[in-house]
Amino acid sequence: MTVSDEMDVDSSEDSVSATVDKDLATAVQLYDKLVSGELSVQDVCSARCLDKIQEKLNLKAQKTQMAAKRTSKLWLQYMEMVDIFRLFIKAEGTGDWMLHLKSLQEMHFAASGHNLYAKSAYIYVQQMLQLADGHPEVFAFFGLGYRVVRRSDRY
Repeated sequence: MTVSDEMDVDSSEDSVSATVDKDLATAVQLYDKLVSGELSVQDVCSARCLDKIQEKLNLKAQKTQMAAKRTSKLWLQYMEMVDIFRLFIKAEGTGDWMLHLKSLQEMHFAASGHNLYAKSAYIYVQQMLQLADGHPEVFAFFGLGYRVVRRSDRY
């Protein structure tokens, strides 16, 4: 590697770092506006800077490098569990049957020491996936959101 190659690598790392810093600063501003009530949760969740941050965190090489450190590994696992839980809450709030089943499949009951929950969730998901074959009318109602009770029509 020549000196000019090393300088190119350093400048590309600096530009990536600057982009990350800019995205993080934007995320902080979004958080402040959310807390103050200037923005809604939907506005914040649809912000492009959060998607960019998530994409950068999902880079396999970067994740592997970060997972080598204990604290980073803990935070990556925490973020993954929070994402799964967010999917579950969204599924329950919107009545999305398939998202409900998907989020249950991804939950890490066994990893947290809840072996009986893991076993029961596995059996539940398997039976509910077969619901379309055995009871198509019930499956259709669940797909339309009739398994969720709401006090109003709002999500």
